[in-house]
Amino acid sequence: MDMKELLVVIPHSGIVIPGEIPLESLSERFPALVQNVDWYTNWLYDFRDLLENQHIVFPHCSLILEANRHPGILDDSVPLKDVRGESVYKTQREPDDELRKLLANKYLTTFHKAIEDCIESGVEFLLDGHSTV
Repeated sequence: MDMKELLVVIPHSGIVIPGEIPLESLSERFPALVQNVDWYTNWLYDFRDLLENQHIVFPHCSLILEANRHPGILDDSVPLKDVRGESVYKTQREPDDELRKLLANKYLTTFHKAIEDCIESGVEFLLDGHSTV
């Protein structure tokens, strides 16, 4: 296999909060919750200097936008709680459905399209780069 046919996708190393989300709306526990990000996987799985493969990193925080979920299922793709059921946002400060749809369309659909484009261009092997804790 030519390693240029390899696509490495890093969906959960991002820590960027989209500009549409006011920082003051985030839970007081957000700094603790963000520990669940797949820290450093964007570097751990970066083989481009050795393999010359394609590489896509989702830059946004998975607590805000879950890159491995269907953008049309808002409860999964733009969650209000983390995987342990803790609120990501302060009470009464959660984004409404309109904003959640906008975020899903703007960021997740674009990310999924980039993966689709790579596959259509000949990528045959996809490595989904995660960490386990």
